[in-house]
Amino acid sequence: NLPQWLSEQCTIAGHIGDERSTAQIHPQQFTHALLNAALRSGTTLRHGTVDGLLLSADSSRVLGVSVDGEALHADIVVIAMGPWSDLFREPLDLPPIGGLKGYSVVLRPQTPVPAQALFVDYECADGRQPSPEIVPRANGDVWLCGMPSSDSLPENPADVSIDRVACAELQRI
Repeated sequence: NLPQWLSEQCTIAGHIGDERSTAQIHPQQFTHALLNAALRSGTTLRHGTVDGLLLSADSSRVLGVSVDGEALHADIVVIAMGPWSDLFREPLDLPPIGGLKGYSVVLRPQTPVPAQALFVDYECADGRQPSPEIVPRANGDVWLCGMPSSDSLPENPADVSIDRVACAELQRI
């Protein structure tokens, strides 16, 4: 069945799941919930830039990290930096981790949209396939994601730039 909020020009080609077999999380809320649980259990939050790993003499174990030049020893180190995780994979002989640059636009419609995620096959007149994803959230926001780009990511995540034309095109689609 076509969701009521979609144009009748759309067709559903397949289903991944339904309310019984799928769920979605809000990434920021999930991250904050994990952080708060860790803080309640005695973890200390440290803001800074990780500039290296502390390795055992034979480089077989990670003993901690260097944050802004200060050694922080740890029993467990989790590298969770998305596509920037590759910065620390070589000394650990980990498989490569890649990423695909894309864009997200958050809409706040006046009329609620059911929380049904759509993964869309769409072809522009010029042949591009922006692969938009439409993800209505339980809080009423609708996330539009897509417009993949093969542009390389900057070494520093703070240097990521936004292509406003790509975001406007995503919203138009």
